[in-house]
Amino acid sequence: MALIPELEAIVGAGRVLGGADMAPFSRDFLGRHHWQPLAVVQPGDTGEVARVVRVCAEADVAIVPVGG
Repeated sequence: MALIPELEAIVGAGRVLGGADMAPFSRDFLGRHHWQPLAVVQPGDTGEVARVVRVCAEADVAIVPVGG
């Protein structure tokens, strides 16, 4: 299974952002550094977080947790 559809199966399609929806997550807080993530995943609970981390680890895809 491809990574994005697998992530959507875990958290729901509306909680995996791509394209322009990722803009707020594609730079540091000072706006000095920019990058292009594969996707932004917004899990709803700790179970989803664990499943997302497991799937990304199995696919050898780095994750950057962001919270507030």
